[in-house]
Amino acid sequence: MLKEVQKEGHKAVVQSAAASSLGKMFIRVFKENGIKTINLVRRDDVKEELLSLGADYVLNTTDPDFEAKLGEIAKKEHATKFYDAICGEFTVKVLRKLPFGSVVNVYGGLSGDINLPITLTDLFGGKTISGFMLQAHHGKLTLEEKIKLAEQIQSSLKTTLKSNVAQAFSLEEFEKAIEHSFRFGSTGKTILKF
Repeated sequence: MLKEVQKEGHKAVVQSAAASSLGKMFIRVFKENGIKTINLVRRDDVKEELLSLGADYVLNTTDPDFEAKLGEIAKKEHATKFYDAICGEFTVKVLRKLPFGSVVNVYGGLSGDINLPITLTDLFGGKTISGFMLQAHHGKLTLEEKIKLAEQIQSSLKTTLKSNVAQAFSLEEFEKAIEHSFRFGSTGKTILKF
């Protein structure tokens, strides 16, 4: 995602599901590379943590003025890229608040809604929307580029790309682990110990 944003010349990026492990990695990686992030969450209790990681903005999508704030900040920061893990009507709601020339990449369907209620008007102003699949980008790399990328990832696993582990369970506690993951997923990863 970083390489794509740099190649396309975006100055600021919007991301949904910002409190997820990937969302937190996203904040740290983009901060290290001088790209501002507008981070979308559903709960206020995660805002401080994301700001401490380097998030430039954290917006609660359930706030009544969410769309107005997003439009104002996206325009001010020239946020013309949106990585979306939610999909559905939410994706289009965000797309409508982004500046002309914006690019939306959907990489997940957390809403369970895979339909995008887009009108032709939504695409005016040079806005585009497409899917983002890591395998497609990774497949275009040369062997040397893949090795370099693997080395970069490996060296960052305990810093920029780290994931918090909320709780570990034994294999016999599989059902408890699943329940914990659903209830406390945003506090960190739930892992099984074999």
